[in-house]
Amino acid sequence: MMDIFAFAASGHLGPIHCGMSLDEAETLLGPGSPHPAIRMKPGIDGYPYYWESLALTIRGGIVEDVTVHTWPGPAIRLPLTPDPYPAPIKREDFLKALDCEYEVYEPLTFGSQSAIVTEAGVQAAFYHDDEDEFLIMVSKYAR
Repeated sequence: MMDIFAFAASGHLGPIHCGMSLDEAETLLGPGSPHPAIRMKPGIDGYPYYWESLALTIRGGIVEDVTVHTWPGPAIRLPLTPDPYPAPIKREDFLKALDCEYEVYEPLTFGSQSAIVTEAGVQAAFYHDDEDEFLIMVSKYAR
């Protein structure tokens, strides 16, 4: 099962993690839907494969980053997880559910966006409007 809160704390989304091969990921998840650039130019690097709300960016056949897109939409759907997460997720609810230390991530905090980075190096970005802040993505980068 894939849990976005455990992902934020550990850097692993269930069995999925940076550094594994695309072949390993597809063995676990089934075939991904490649970004259109990959379809136009097979073998191109640095573009994601998608499994509903999950995106894995591949470079040299290796997972370089793992991203869960959480907004917009009424649900967050992850492979290997029977029930979707209801969306949107409010920032305060996400932070309360985290079981790890985190700090403000300045490079992604500007304008109507804010971000945190957890002790596992996972970044979570939030969009805010006049009423509330909502989680828009949770990502772990190998770099």
